[in-house]
Amino acid sequence: MVVIEAVKEKKDGSKTEQNWEGIPVAEVLKAAGFNDYTTVVIEAADGYSKEFYKATIDDSGTIFGLILDGEDIDEEDGPMQLVVSSMSGTFWIKNVAKIIIIE
Repeated sequence: MVVIEAVKEKKDGSKTEQNWEGIPVAEVLKAAGFNDYTTVVIEAADGYSKEFYKATIDDSGTIFGLILDGEDIDEEDGPMQLVVSSMSGTFWIKNVAKIIIIE
């Protein structure tokens, strides 16, 4: 588990500073045996998805967040949320359901 600070920028331009605790996405993929890939698609339970280059996945600010500001994330957003500190909130995925590796 790691702790990161991230600023979530919403569509309206407002920003919220957040403290997240979670597991780096790159570590999850490495543990599953995926080291050589070009892009990764992360999909939410509702079908919303985004594609990320390996460099973004490898960034230390890209995690599967489990705890937000000291509290477990709520059921609506969980069990985990993709947090991408280098990108706006439209790239963050709530309720992660699927990871697709593209080689």
